Amino acid sequence: MLLAAFTLVLAIGLPSVSAHSGDVLSGYGTPTLDGIISPGEYDSCSGPISQVSIGRDATTDEYTERTYTFTICAANDSENTYYAVTISDVTEDETDRAEFLFDNDHDGAAVSCEGEVEDGLGYAGLSGFLDRNYCFPFWVPASDSHQDVAGVRLVTDVGSVYELSHPLDSGDPEDYTLSLGGTVGWCFLYEDGSHLGTITFPSDCLHGLSTGDASGWPHIEVVDNGEIPVAIYGVILVAAAAAAFALIYVMRRRRK
Repeated sequence: MLLAAFTLVLAIGLPSVSAHSGDVLSGYGTPTLDGIISPGEYDSCSGPISQVSIGRDATTDEYTERTYTFTICAANDSENTYYAVTISDVTEDETDRAEFLFDNDHDGAAVSCEGEVEDGLGYAGLSGFLDRNYCFPFWVPASDSHQDVAGVRLVTDVGSVYELSHPLDSGDPEDYTLSLGGTVGWCFLYEDGSHLGTITFPSDCLHGLSTGDASGWPHIEVVDNGEIPVAIYGVILVAAAAAAFALIYVMRRRRK
């Protein structure tokens, strides 16, 4: 009985098992979606990361290389997940794209277009911020009938910032649904409208989409604010009382 009570206390709040490898982003907070990454808004980030893209210059029509440096951050509160991307692209092109693609079930595989679809979020140029869907092997996202995304883009002389949010549970069966301890795999794509080249994170993201393999994607884990809910306090007290009763019972038996 004592062991069972102790096991119950340890089991409270254990996170789900991950089906992904790579970076894990997790941090509690409610960032302000204003394109300004203030200290303390995002405590969990990947980067800075540098990646070379070969693309066709939209002005000269020549193929050239460009190096981009970017950082990807994530956070959550009790209602939403939040994402922030800073990237060294100072050109404000109407056809720039910054998108996240997700592995909704967190099973390490992108679903086939013969069945369901996966969730996607991001900035889609002239269309602004969109909640989208995609599937394997046709990874180009299509618009979701339910738009559960908010976002802002800010371009400065040092780079571009994209901030967006999405509900933990929007009620849309085509979106990911997350609760405390839940995880979702993700892949990030960026297309520079003036260069017509693509960068991805992880770097083999597109290969994974073409094969349906999302096991190498990083993931986001939903965490709480570190405070123990009142209901959990009750469970802990009951477990502690049961453990104390069991200990007293054992001690009395030994005295006899």
